Parts: sequence; structure tokens; C-alpha cells
Amino acid sequence: MLSRNDLLIYAVIGIVAFCTFANSLGNDFVYDDTRQVLRNPMIQRSELYGTALTSDVWAFKGGGDVAASNYFRPTFVAWMIVNWKLFGSAAWGWHLTNILLHMAVCLLLFVFLRRMRCERFTAAAIAISFAVHPVHVENVAWISGVTDPLMSLFLFTSLILAQKYAEARSSMNRAIVFLILSVVTYLLAIGAKEVALFCAPLYWLIFRNTELEEKRSNASAVKTALLYLVAAVAFFIVRIRVLGALMIPVDDPVLGNHAFLSIPKIFLFYLRQIFFPISLGPAHPIRAADVGIIDVVIPVIVSALVLWILWILARRTEIQTFGLALFVLTLLPVMNPATFSNEQLVHDRYLYLPLAGMLIVVVPAIANWLGKKDFASRRLVAGTVFGIVVLALAAKSIAYNGVWSDGETLWRHAVAIDPGASHAWQNLAATTSNKQESLEASDRALQIRPSPGAAVAKARALIALGKFEEAVTAAKDAIASDPAQINAFSLFQAYEAQAFALVRLGRLDEAETSLRSARERLPIYHAALTEKLAVVLYTQNRKPETLAELEAVRDKARNEYLNDSKTVFLRLGMLYAEQGRKNDAKAALEEYLSSTADVQDAALVGERRQATELLRRVSSK
Repeated sequence: MLSRNDLLIYAVIGIVAFCTFANSLGNDFVYDDTRQVLRNPMIQRSELYGTALTSDVWAFKGGGDVAASNYFRPTFVAWMIVNWKLFGSAAWGWHLTNILLHMAVCLLLFVFLRRMRCERFTAAAIAISFAVHPVHVENVAWISGVTDPLMSLFLFTSLILAQKYAEARSSMNRAIVFLILSVVTYLLAIGAKEVALFCAPLYWLIFRNTELEEKRSNASAVKTALLYLVAAVAFFIVRIRVLGALMIPVDDPVLGNHAFLSIPKIFLFYLRQIFFPISLGPAHPIRAADVGIIDVVIPVIVSALVLWILWILARRTEIQTFGLALFVLTLLPVMNPATFSNEQLVHDRYLYLPLAGMLIVVVPAIANWLGKKDFASRRLVAGTVFGIVVLALAAKSIAYNGVWSDGETLWRHAVAIDPGASHAWQNLAATTSNKQESLEASDRALQIRPSPGAAVAKARALIALGKFEEAVTAAKDAIASDPAQINAFSLFQAYEAQAFALVRLGRLDEAETSLRSARERLPIYHAALTEKLAVVLYTQNRKPETLAELEAVRDKARNEYLNDSKTVFLRLGMLYAEQGRKNDAKAALEEYLSSTADVQDAALVGERRQATELLRRVSSK
């Protein structure tokens, strides 16, 4: 039964965690949220749920048959589906569940530590420090950053169930239930984020501790822990089948010796963020290392020294040993620069669980040191210092929450932190409300590193400024990119921008040629591109050909994931109404409204209003 002190600590941890991130409730959808949530039909349409749960996270950008990313995360996708059902496009609801999830992780961390016989106030200090740390802002205040807290929720639940199994083996039936639930929740953790694949050895530590207490052989702990390793391997095999590859190459990767030499530098960055979280942002000026004293030699020496100190501390108690294992195992996957682009080698959000591990090593060491000091006011001094540290961390988190309030604020902050990040300037170009600034930002992105995405951003900025001739040139640059350097959706956007600019210039034949070429290169967007081609043909008064093109892609429009594809039915409804084909017009318009009913994309609001009004007029005749 819980004591009053434990209940009080639970309340304090929960309240502190909630209050630290409460001001993020007013934040909007930013960065990946706009695509991953607002324009993701796979979490919005119930008939696509099965495909969503068995595809990579970004499958909605393509046709669903080819992986668009390295992320197979069914638990995360399920989380998004539930949130969409509950809140739709109301951002506050998504932010609320992020905060509540973080609260739950903080409480589970405390429960786990207490079950590991960590002293009550030491466990509370760890959980509270974890709750308020500003490196968590990216995980909590950013909707799409929830993967780490979601993974942590199931991982700590699984570890607690593993503890229960180890303690209940005298009642085998009851113990087996705990073991099965533990393995299942471990799989859910892996399904939230692949980092959990590396956490199987943690279970051996849990079981080993019990074996040592009961003076049993370590062999039993190894055998039981192997179940988790088997589960991890099974998930990994499924992941390869879903993605169709072990790893999909990233844009602008770190290659050769530079990747290996960069590891100490990256490690020191993460240590700095844990102990001195002053500079926070979605981009950091950390690039691949070159051979030299500053980039390699000093980081190697300091990293070795830190790891040696951590090892000395971790050997003192079982809980600290576990903490070091948690820190290393969850940081290890993000220490491979070859799997990241050069501009995005590090992110604050990757420290969500490693931070817990570090705190589990360091806080008990500090508590043990203080316990050996003999002065009357040591508790008062320790409590005061701890309070000041927590308040400072919480204040930093609260202030940084505001940076994630909207896209423009976020990327202004990013380019201030890392002015050499091309992707940050590109995102600023896409989010700023200042048209001229958008053009300047896209130019800056191209100057730093020419990329198809930056060229598309420039084309869009030029269109907004009415500079259509220049927009055509920028779009052509993107289209002419090396196919290995441009993803399908960016290529679609490039063709779309080029066609729009050509239409505005009155060069309809060129627009038609461009869109027909696009359909050949991008069969996964055939219907979406046909809708744009139909507009060009209609503008040329080629109505029979327009109708034939649209009618030929009705089945493709039903199956493609892009919302643009559904506009085929709106165009058909408009053409049928113009020809007096009342029943056909009604059917097409109703199908358009039905297929976009769950989609809450601002870009579709005007089209749906137009379709509703036209349907009303057609029905009243």
C-alpha cells in the first residue's frame, strides 16, 4: 500500500511535469505536424488504418507500396489515429495528450526506481529533474516529437512488469502473465521508436539482480532475457519487410572516416545538452568532424574520461549500473552519423531516455556524497540547491516552449542558432508570412547547399511575388536534379509549381507538356497530376478531352493518398453540371465531399465550400 509520502511525491511529480509544459497547450501544428497530421489521409480515413499500421510513417506521401522513410512505427501511427479521432485538427488536444504522456513517463520512472530500491527522495529528485529538463521540449511541445515519450511509457511499463515476473515466480501462472505482458509492452515500445530495439539487455540486468538476491544461477536470467531479444529480432525482420531494405539512404549523409571521427564530438554535444542546456533548437551547428585537435583529439580524450567516471560511479549500486546501461543503450543508435544528414547529426529530442539514464547514475552519487557530509544544515543546503536547479531548468523549458508555438517562430529561432543550416532556411521560406523574406530565405538555403527542396521553396516564393518567369526556372532546376537526390513528393511539388507559373504566363502548351511528363515520372501521383492537367486543358477550351482525362483516372483518384487526387471528383462534378448531366454531377460531387469529409486541411476548405454550393444548386434543379 502506498504511503502518504509516496502519494505526495506522485502529486508533486505530476503537477511539476504538467505545469512545466502547460504553456505549450496554445501551440499550433508545426514542422512535420502539418504533413504527418493535417494532411495525412492514412490516419484520417478509417478504410486506410490497416495500411497505415503496416506501412512506414511517411507512406502517405507516396502510393503506400514503396517506403518513403526509415520509420516503421505502428504504435506511433496508432497513437496518431486515436488522437485524430479525439481531437481532429484541434492542436490543443494533441498537445494535451503529449503533456499527459510525459507526466505518465515521469511517474513510471519514479515507480520503477522505487521498485529498484532507490531511496524515496533520491528517486523523486531523479523524476522531478527529468520532468522539467528543457531537452524534453522538442518531445513534448512538438506533436510529432512524441515518439520518445511513447516509447518510454511502454518501455518502463515493460520493465516494471518484468520486475513483477521476477518476484512472482513462486506462482508460475501469475508470473507467466506478467512475462507475456512485459514482452508485449516491449514490442509496443519498439513500435513507437526503433531505439527500443537496443534495450533488450536491460531485462537481463533486471533478472540478474533477482537471481543474485535469491542466490541462483545467472543462466536463468540470460534465458528469460533472450525472449526480449527474440521479440526485438522478430520486429526488426518485419521492419525490413515493410521498408523493403535494411536502411533507406538519407540526403547528404556523412561518409567514410568522417562518420567514425564525428562520434566523440557528437557525444560531447549530448553531454553538454544534459548538464548545460543553454542553446536549444531544431538545428545545431554540429557538422561532421575533420581530423584535428579540436574536432577529434580533445573530444576523444574528454569522452574517454567522462565514460571512465560514469563507469566508476555506476559500479557502486545496481540501480546506477542500470542507469549507465539505459544511458548507453538508448544513446547508441543516434551516435552513428552515417544514418543522418550532415546538417542534422544531433537533435535535443534524442536525449529523452538517455537523460533518465544519466540522472540515475549521477543523482544517487550526489546523494551518497551528501550523506557522508557531517553538518547540521546539509539537508537544507541540498534542498535549496536542488530547488534552484529545478526552477532554472523549468524556467528554461517554459521559455523554450514558446519557440515551438508556430512554424515561423520556430524557424526564425533555428536560423539564429544555426545560420549555416540550409534546411532551416528552407523551412523559414515555407513558413514566413513575408513574401520577400521567403525568397531571401530560399536563396540563402540554396547558397549554403543547393537542393531540390530549396529550389521548390524558391519557385513558390517567386510565384507568391508574381515573378512567374523566374519561378519556372527555379522549378526546372528542381526537376532536373539527380533522381537520387529528390524524393517523389518534392518532384511533384516542383512540377506543380512549374505548371502553375507557366499557366500564369499564358504558356499553356508548355504547362501541358510538363504535366504529362510528370505523370510518366510519377505514376504514384497520376490522378493528382491529371487533375492539374485537366485545368490546363479546360483553360484551352478542350472540354471533351478534359472530361476524358478525368473520367479515366476515377479509380486511381480513389486509391491515391494525396488530397489533390480527390479533386478529380470536384472537377468532374463541375463539368457534368456544365453539360446538364445532373445525376452524374451529383454523384461526383457527393463522392468528393464524402472522400474529403474527414480531411481537415485548410487548403480544402474553399474547395469543399464550392462543391457543397454546386451540389445544392444541382439538387434544386
